[in-house]
Amino acid sequence: MHKIDLNSKIIFIGGVQRSGTTLFRNILNSHPEIKIAYENAFYKILHEKYGEKGVSIEDIMHFIDDLIKTKRFIEWNLDLKLLEKKLRNVNRTLSYNEAVEIVVNEFFIRNYNNEKIVGIKNPNAFLHISFIKSIFPNAKIFIIVRDPRSILASEKVKRLRQGSFNSSEYIWKTYRRFSTLCKNIDLYSNEIKKIYFEDIIINLKPVTEEIC
Repeated sequence: MHKIDLNSKIIFIGGVQRSGTTLFRNILNSHPEIKIAYENAFYKILHEKYGEKGVSIEDIMHFIDDLIKTKRFIEWNLDLKLLEKKLRNVNRTLSYNEAVEIVVNEFFIRNYNNEKIVGIKNPNAFLHISFIKSIFPNAKIFIIVRDPRSILASEKVKRLRQGSFNSSEYIWKTYRRFSTLCKNIDLYSNEIKKIYFEDIIINLKPVTEEIC
């Protein structure tokens, strides 16, 4: 696999939870030349701690420990010893962007099957579009938009399966997140590609052709 650098046209998939981001990831991953990584946002979560100072040689094990603690990172199933070795091989303090690049590369190298296009699914990507662009300036960002009533209905089914559903809480939560999504779509309209969930369901072929 060609090494992914910070100028790669990496794909990010975002949208309010229960909007179809997993479905969209699975559709793209059905193409033999596309590999979209499972949901992860370590690149954003760890920025507060390492963004300015970077990752020194002394901090490498702390950095890896912090990676492991981020939600769902363990599901990337990386060889942590190999990751540590590659971080140490630079033999100097890594900028935060360099450290992110090494981690992302490790996932795609480990899961490579001749794909030419790679990406990361992270529903919250719509909350930090400018941040993604600051690390990956050529990133292609797809935001899935779904009727908020359908989002709420899907959330209700999920929560009831888990045992409980507070309608007032999730109505407010869905309203708040959907409002933020709409504002960010307007604000970053030139930076993202908006895709309606209903179009994925009803007009899959023309939607995927346009995306490709």
